[in-house]
Amino acid sequence: MQALCCGSDSGEVRDLSRKSSEAHKIFTPIKGGGHLLVLLCVIFCRAFSFLLDPPMKFLVIDRKHRYKTNRELAPFFLSVRNRLIADLRIDLDYDLRDNSLKSAPILHVFSHGGPYSWLATVAAMGAHYCENGLGDRRITGVFHRMLYEIPGVGYWLRRNFGETLKYDGYLQLLKQRLVNDLALFPEGDLCVFGNAVDIGRFRSSRFVELALESGAQICVYATVGHEAWNRVVPLDRFKTWQKFRDRLPLPRSLRESESIVLPWLPQRLEQLQMRGALFTPELKLEDLSSNLEERRQQLDREAERIRAAMQGVVDSLKDFRKAA
Repeated sequence: MQALCCGSDSGEVRDLSRKSSEAHKIFTPIKGGGHLLVLLCVIFCRAFSFLLDPPMKFLVIDRKHRYKTNRELAPFFLSVRNRLIADLRIDLDYDLRDNSLKSAPILHVFSHGGPYSWLATVAAMGAHYCENGLGDRRITGVFHRMLYEIPGVGYWLRRNFGETLKYDGYLQLLKQRLVNDLALFPEGDLCVFGNAVDIGRFRSSRFVELALESGAQICVYATVGHEAWNRVVPLDRFKTWQKFRDRLPLPRSLRESESIVLPWLPQRLEQLQMRGALFTPELKLEDLSSNLEERRQQLDREAERIRAAMQGVVDSLKDFRKAA
């Protein structure tokens, strides 16, 4: 694959760097006992959100949200990247300046990693676009609904990325070209089952239908290097678990998983590697069955092709790291 090599305006890059330095306090790694304090604050806010929600409702933006450009979000993207990623390597086999890509929205399908590894991925990609002359593209993402329930976090997400929507809402965003880029992580909360590196089972395959109906291009990405943000707990070490796993009414993902992933305290990542490529579905919109069950099977098969392609990229990145 070839790295994205876009011409960029040096003045714009300098301006973005200046904004990043001014906003460096947006996300700063905490040292020492501060980690415990932050954890306790999050638990407190979540537990008593029913007391904090009413004042926050006055801050909810209008439903007719104007989705922000990468340039408007650059202070956040650059701050997170500069503070939390020591060495970032992005390898893309496409160039967004290509006219064939400019004419249609893009669905960015990322590997999830651990519970909040997505933060480094989104910040790295957003900053990369800004520094390569793509700051005018409007972006949003599909975020877990639970994040919107956390006081402060929910307000920040609504202000910068809009409300969480259902399928039809995202379809209209793409069809009406209200956004150029939609980022999503199809593993969703199933990312806690596995090893935080390999691609797990997708929670839903409807993003394939979303791309077909909206005419959006699909770009798939795999990332390695955020393992320090997670702790993998092998389940086979617990003999009681092995004994009762198949007898208890557990979700399929938990019953089949050999380990679970727990979020760890954020720290500076030594190296984050990301590879991305355009993906062309074999399935066509006109081939979608009117029968709901048959349609689901068609989408699942196409989603599995995407998952396999992403896993192939992960394997190549792991081999590259071993050889280095």
